[in-house]
Amino acid sequence: AVIYAAGEAVFAQTVEVVSDDMAARYAEADRVAALALASEGQCESIWPQWKDATRHRGRDRDWRTAHQGEIETAAAGCWLGRARSTTDRTDRIAQLTEARTWDHRLDGLTDLTVPLAAERDAEGDALAGQEDWEGAYAAYTEALALDPSRSWSRRKAEEARDKRLGIVRPGQEEA
Repeated sequence: AVIYAAGEAVFAQTVEVVSDDMAARYAEADRVAALALASEGQCESIWPQWKDATRHRGRDRDWRTAHQGEIETAAAGCWLGRARSTTDRTDRIAQLTEARTWDHRLDGLTDLTVPLAAERDAEGDALAGQEDWEGAYAAYTEALALDPSRSWSRRKAEEARDKRLGIVRPGQEEA
C-alpha cells in the first residue's frame, strides 16, 4: 500500500522504509536480542532493545501484547539475579525495586523483598524513636518500595513525612 504524507519531516538519522515482512524480522531480532541481554545480565540494555523492537511494529498492539510479558519477566529476572549477587544493601534494594517494577509476581522475588522490607521498617521505627524524620521517612519508603502491601509502613511513612515537613493534617493535633 502506498502512503502519502503532507508536509516534510527532518530526521537526525537515516530512516529506512521497509516492507511489513522486513519490519517483522527486525522486530523479532530485537526481541530475541532483548531476551539475550537479560540472560547475560545486561539489565540496563533490555528496555532500549525492547523499545526498538516495538518501534519496528509501531501500531501492532497484538504483537507487543503477545511478547511484553516475557520481556518483563526476563528483565525482572535479570535484576533479581543482580540483587542476589550483590553484598551492598543499597544496591540490592535498588535492584529488587527495579525487579518489582518489571514483574512483581516473579518467583523468588518476595523471598528477598519481604525480609528486607521488614528490616527497613524496623530501622525506620528506630530512627523515628530518635526523631530523625528524614531517615525514618527514607527507611519506610524503601520498605514500601520493596513490599507495597505493608500498610503500616505506609502510614508510618506518612507520619514521618508530616513531621519532616512540619505538616499538621486535618483532624490531628499539633505536637
